[in-house]
Parts: sequence; structure tokens; C-alpha cells
Amino acid sequence: MHPVERACDGRQCELLIIDDERPILDLLGETALDEGFQVTLVADLPAALAALKRASFDLVLADALAEFTTGFAIDQWSALEAIRDHAGKAGVIIFSAHPAHQFDGYQERGFRDFIAKPFDLDALLATLRYHLAADRQGREAASRETKYNKLKIQLNPHQPSNRKN
Repeated sequence: MHPVERACDGRQCELLIIDDERPILDLLGETALDEGFQVTLVADLPAALAALKRASFDLVLADALAEFTTGFAIDQWSALEAIRDHAGKAGVIIFSAHPAHQFDGYQERGFRDFIAKPFDLDALLATLRYHLAADRQGREAASRETKYNKLKIQLNPHQPSNRKN
């Protein structure tokens, strides 16, 4: 089993990659496939939103200030926020060749990470693995908390704080 598969509960992780530059899209897609990801590649905002409506993804990698973001609205955030809003539980990672300072506050806006172009493919893959592992740890912690609460109720059924109304 490939390391990425283990990070996604024994299945291939689903990755959506959005970029309007075909060579970059192809390079990222090929690299992600080689690493064991299930990959969907799209080159524009309507295709990205359609893919997000059609399927669930573990992570979304979106190029900021690509043709689809600047043509979509006045600022770079509008299209990215539309992607984020349609991504459900999937984290959205922004990447761009534009200066990083243009994306200050990305975390406050609900994005997972920012990666500057040109990027090192190994560093990009490490970032993807990091966020997948963090998601897995969050799911495991939530599962442990649920099990703990159920056990606590079973052990102390008469304690007032454990009674159901």
C-alpha cells in the first residue's frame, strides 16, 4: 500500500487540481498520480465547481490569480472563495507565481496553505501529505472522543450530566 493510500483510510486520496496553464496542470497531475493520488484535473472555474459538485475530494490545489480568478471577479479571492465554499470538508491549498504578500490572511479566509511558484515538487508533495495526515489525526481524535463519551455514559448511567433528556 502506498503511503498516500494509508493517509486516506486505506483508499486512494482524491485530489482536485485547478490551473489554467496546461503544462503545469499536466506536471502536477502526473506527479500526484505517481504518488498514489486519484487525480482530477480542471482548467477553469466552471469545471472546478462542477467537479466539486460531482465528487468529494480530500484536498483541492488551486492556482490563484489564474485566468479564471481574474476574469471571475474584481479580486483574486472571489473565485478562490467559491472553490473553498464548494469544497465541503476538503482543504483548499492555494498556489501562485504572484508575490506571497498578496495572499496574506489566507488562513483567516479558510484556506489550508499557500505555496509559491515555482515550487519544488518534493516540497509540494510533503505539503499535501502534511495536510492529509492532519485531517486523518483530526478524524481519529473525533472518533476517540465519541468512543470515550459513549463509554463514560455506559459506566455512569445515573450521573445527571450523562442522562439524555
